[in-house]
Amino acid sequence: LNTRDLMFIDVDFPYRPPAVPLPRFLRKLLGQPDPPNDQEIVLDRVRQTAGQHSQYGYRIYRTKNGYRIMVHTHPLTSQSTQAAQLLDAFDADPLYRRLCKHQECFRARLTPKPWRLHLRNPPARYPLEGPAEKADYQRWDEGYRKEAKKFGTCRYVETIGPADCYEELRGLIDMHDGLTKALSEDPLA
Repeated sequence: LNTRDLMFIDVDFPYRPPAVPLPRFLRKLLGQPDPPNDQEIVLDRVRQTAGQHSQYGYRIYRTKNGYRIMVHTHPLTSQSTQAAQLLDAFDADPLYRRLCKHQECFRARLTPKPWRLHLRNPPARYPLEGPAEKADYQRWDEGYRKEAKKFGTCRYVETIGPADCYEELRGLIDMHDGLTKALSEDPLA
C-alpha cells in the first residue's frame, strides 16, 4: 500500500546473530540474566517516543520482525518536515526512510513476503513477457495466494494518543487492517 497522506513508520527489532540459548535453569545457576526481550524493548521505546510527540495519535501493529506505526490523526506527506522528524524520532528502518523519500509516499506491506511462506520469489519480474512467462507467474501467484491466506502481515496492538482518526484517512485504515488481517489471530509471516 503506497499512501500520500497516511504515514507509516517501520521499526525493526535489532539484529541478533543466532545463538544456542542455555536452558533457563542453567542460566540461573551460572548467574546469567535472561536474554533481552526485543518485543518489549522496542515497544517500550515506541511508546516513549509517541509520548514525546503526543500531538499525533498512533496505531501500533506488530509485524514479524518489528512494529508498524500508523499516524492516524493527521495527514502527513513523506516530504514534510514533520514526517522526517517522526521517522528520526522513532528510529525508523533506514531503507524504509530512503524508499519513502525517493518514491514520495509511505509504504506498508499488505501481504507476507514469499520467503516467509517458504516459497521462492516470483519466477519473473514485471512486466511479464510472453505467454510462457505469464503462465509461470500465474502458477506461482496461485500457490502464493493459497499460502498467504493462512497468515497475517501485522497485528493491531494498541492506539497511543487520540483515538479518533482524521476522517479522510478512515477508508485507508480500514482497508489496511482488512488486507493485512490486523485484527485476526492468524500467525504473522
